[in-house]
Amino acid sequence: MSEIKVPEEILKAVNYYYDGVRNGDIQLAKKSMALWATMSLNENGKVNIVPIQAFYDWVMNCGPQESSYKILGFIQNNKTAMINLQSHYGKTGDCITSFGLVKCDEGWKIVSKLFSDK
Repeated sequence: MSEIKVPEEILKAVNYYYDGVRNGDIQLAKKSMALWATMSLNENGKVNIVPIQAFYDWVMNCGPQESSYKILGFIQNNKTAMINLQSHYGKTGDCITSFGLVKCDEGWKIVSKLFSDK
């Protein structure tokens, strides 16, 4: 299996997200997100769509925790991209996370976070 190539400027946004989780730092996590970002999740068969503030609240409530990811897939079309990740969070465990990204004046920003428990 060949390594999945992701442009550095997109990985920068993804890494802000995970660095924010690792450090329990909402301001760092916000560097990854567009102001209008949303989060959609499927946990135990229940689907919810919420403002990204729910993610920031989670970071604040959990505090710093181990987090890592493995890239499962990536596709880019000019100024939009989708990246699929296997995520690991120390206090939560493993899940599949997908980020929709858009290239803005400030660089690549996550506009949607999709995740599901395994």
